[in-house]
Amino acid sequence: MSGEPGNGYEGGIRAMAASTEPHREQTGPAGGANISDDDGTDPAKALVMSCVGELVTRGCAELSPRANGDFELRLLGGEVFVLGSQTVTRIA
Repeated sequence: MSGEPGNGYEGGIRAMAASTEPHREQTGPAGGANISDDDGTDPAKALVMSCVGELVTRGCAELSPRANGDFELRLLGGEVFVLGSQTVTRIA
């Protein structure tokens, strides 16, 4: 999925932001930041996904699905992040 509106990336962002699985760890796998609260609400996750959507809409980043259901976010500066259901991990 690229940063072009209408390619369906908004649905992926909304689906990830709507995830309500509780997560009690302070950090995720491989040191990724935990982006959900113990009570199942994810205000921080919703904010992060809103910002990601804005980056993609402005053409500053590309969002692509991965085979495992996560998303890969590539910024124009070359930074690459994996957006999981519970974590954000920088991989490059």
